[in-house]
Amino acid sequence: MNRLAGMIIVAGLSAPGIAAAQAYSCSAPIGGTDRVRPDLPSAREPARILPIASYTLAITWAPQYCREKGDQPSARFQCGAGNRFGFTLHGLWPDGAGKTWPQYCRATAIVPQAVIKRQLCTTPSA
Repeated sequence: MNRLAGMIIVAGLSAPGIAAAQAYSCSAPIGGTDRVRPDLPSAREPARILPIASYTLAITWAPQYCREKGDQPSARFQCGAGNRFGFTLHGLWPDGAGKTWPQYCRATAIVPQAVIKRQLCTTPSA
């Protein structure tokens, strides 16, 4: 039992270091970043205001993502320019109680470009 407890403690203490090491190599763009536009409801994608039942933490394995989507313009920063990532945070997404999820619940402010640039190496898929 003590050996198991010791292994759990070691794993817990090393987890932050492992997580921090996922950006193997990253350089934020010298110029500006792509202009952010609001993602708003439409006739095709209407607002779905539902109670939040849980959340999904979405992460991606960048090497696989880049193999599959690396030639798309939206993957330019994450997959090109000499950047190398391991696991990347895609988002924390709300889930509904059934098979649908809340979407476009309320408008939020656009994140300033300076904040995006500062965090780009932390969450390149955002």
